[in-house]
Amino acid sequence: MHAHIFGDIHRCINGLDTSACEDRAVGGTGGHAWDEGGHGASAGGYTGVRRMSIGSSWCVSSMLFEYDDNGKRVKGTPQGERDNGIPEEELDFHGEVLTHMCGYHDNHLIRWLQFRSNRNRTFGPYGNLGEDRAGWTRFEVSMEHSGSIVGFCGRSGNFTDAIGVYVAVWNPERFYDSMRRQGVRVYRASPLRMDLRQIEEEKKKEEVERGRLQKEIKEGRESLRKLRLKLGVHEKLGGGHGNGDSPHSTFEDSKIGTTVGDALKGRGRKRKNGKQN
Repeated sequence: MHAHIFGDIHRCINGLDTSACEDRAVGGTGGHAWDEGGHGASAGGYTGVRRMSIGSSWCVSSMLFEYDDNGKRVKGTPQGERDNGIPEEELDFHGEVLTHMCGYHDNHLIRWLQFRSNRNRTFGPYGNLGEDRAGWTRFEVSMEHSGSIVGFCGRSGNFTDAIGVYVAVWNPERFYDSMRRQGVRVYRASPLRMDLRQIEEEKKKEEVERGRLQKEIKEGRESLRKLRLKLGVHEKLGGGHGNGDSPHSTFEDSKIGTTVGDALKGRGRKRKNGKQN
């Protein structure tokens, strides 16, 4: 059997109900419900998935995600039986986001799971597909070119019983057209949004500004070097003191000393003239 995960958790997708994802996640009903949709995040939901660590045995044994909250890393809660040897997989966020998830469940546990990013990088598979998949149900969520997966929810005990997703929709028209073609029922409601294009534009602006500042620093250093060379030439023309001091400081000190000396002589003349009067 083939079931699109969207059809089961459309309320979760649109961020309308905190409990909807827990109740409608695909898989079994055992374990305890958990929800990492980022309802307390700064934007009302997480803005992406940065890292994940998923345990794999004869089923998907555990899950741990790290999310993005407008530039701030937020670590989720470990679900299932954790093993310190489980590797962590990092996404190149903001440029790389999760756009695709597929897997199998046997109505009790998540038996097999795989993710893919917008850069066509695959994460997993996790669990064991096995040869006898009688009674198993395949599920899939694909947000390619229309959005990204930004949060998870589900049920877990010793293993991963069920899983659901939260998504950010970038292109609503493309998203709804894609869902209609797949025969998935979705509702037009205010989705949990993240404007990745704006984030990418801000990142490009920062890179341009950084380049401009680096250019100014380089030009400033070059100007300073030329100024020092110029001052060195003036020194040679004016003659050095030969006392071992820095040539630049000697040149400047001689100018300052002359100016101060002239000023003191002027004051001395005024005082002398005053006494004579």
